[in-house]
Amino acid sequence: MAATARRLEAVEKENPQVVQHSVEPSASQPDTDASTPDETIRLLKSAIIDIDALSQTAFSEIRTVVRLVLTCFESADSPLSVETIAVALQIIADKAEETEDRISYQAEDVGCNYVDERSRRRWANYRAALDIREGK
Repeated sequence: MAATARRLEAVEKENPQVVQHSVEPSASQPDTDASTPDETIRLLKSAIIDIDALSQTAFSEIRTVVRLVLTCFESADSPLSVETIAVALQIIADKAEETEDRISYQAEDVGCNYVDERSRRRWANYRAALDIREGK
């Protein structure tokens, strides 16, 4: 744990613009202080196992689609149509989005989700600009 914290600190020092995150609990996050330390550890361990399973499955599926497409590219007998490539890319994009959502849900469920405050501010500003345009 200490080694991970040291690595994170080093990355933050080298790339302060990249590592902008909030670790403060949000109102939507459960109050883990109310549970016992053993229960908190059990919940966190369960979430980590779920996240690991989700990521392994998703990355394996994405890797398989990519390998199939690459195999077809490398074979003169199996030329790919533009539509086939588009479908393969859409499968990859859909799987990545689904997995991101599911992992985020698992992390949020135990109060450990990443919050990109800069992105939130951009979206808030964008919505405010739309409201101004629409006269709200």
